[in-house]
Amino acid sequence: MDSWKSLLKMERNMAEENKKNLEFIEEVTTNVVEAPKRVLHEILTRNANVEYLQHLNLNGHTDR
Repeated sequence: MDSWKSLLKMERNMAEENKKNLEFIEEVTTNVVEAPKRVLHEILTRNANVEYLQHLNLNGHTDR
């Protein structure tokens, strides 16, 4: 019985993950101008203060 519940939980998790993936695909294919800008902003935000970008003198700025 526990294995059945575990299997159902795994299937629900997979369905939720698939839903998120499909939403992402739809977002990036329907919003082809804004999606790359958003991704670039996320990358710059995560890496704003890393050593290999310090020579660019960004000082933590993430604007384009």
